[in-house]
Amino acid sequence: MPSNRTRVGPSSVHGIGLFARTFVRRGRIVTGYGGVVIDRAEFDRRYGNDRATFVVDLGGGRYLDARDPLEPSKGKWANDARGTPYRNNAKMVTYPDDRTYLVALRDIRPDEEVLVAYGDDYWS
Repeated sequence: MPSNRTRVGPSSVHGIGLFARTFVRRGRIVTGYGGVVIDRAEFDRRYGNDRATFVVDLGGGRYLDARDPLEPSKGKWANDARGTPYRNNAKMVTYPDDRTYLVALRDIRPDEEVLVAYGDDYWS
């Protein structure tokens, strides 16, 4: 997967966003979502009652935390189109070994913002 397929920049959806540098065909990996796998106890210690940004629920009381500013993963900058006139154009896919990627739901054009659903739990 080429590392130069995406870039991070100002977003019209929310603050900072993830953008395609090149054409990404439907079904292809847009970029990875890296971080540290933590358990529920560590999740609670880090976030308490705060909203956990940059965290993916892997299930089974395990979470992928990409909050660390030194984490090179660009995937953490993808915004959710919820509540905007836009539609999500990517989905998050996690493999059994916890590798997590953003995958295009449709063709994504160069310079188009990559948008992915965060899930109802994030918004509740």
